[in-house]
Amino acid sequence: MGWLGVALAVFAALTIASGWRAFGKRPSGVRRARLERSPNWRNGKFENTEPMHNQLVRALLAVFDKSPFTTPSEAVPTASVDLASLQTPPATGLRVTWFGH
Repeated sequence: MGWLGVALAVFAALTIASGWRAFGKRPSGVRRARLERSPNWRNGKFENTEPMHNQLVRALLAVFDKSPFTTPSEAVPTASVDLASLQTPPATGLRVTWFGH
């Protein structure tokens, strides 16, 4: 359990250090002007319209694969891919393929 605590502390420190500039930084210049034009700008600050619900316990359980929320309760639908259709370039030259979720 000691190594796990150390690993979590290092992870937390790196996460905070990597995003430190964004924590509490006041918007200014062009960024502030853009925020002020947003419909979410109220009473001199930006307000999220959707509430944020951080579920730390669920996230930690999922990391260590102990969460009951990581296994689907029913079969997950899949789609077959025709590999030949991916080998021929589209007429427009643009193709977007979404693999995963």
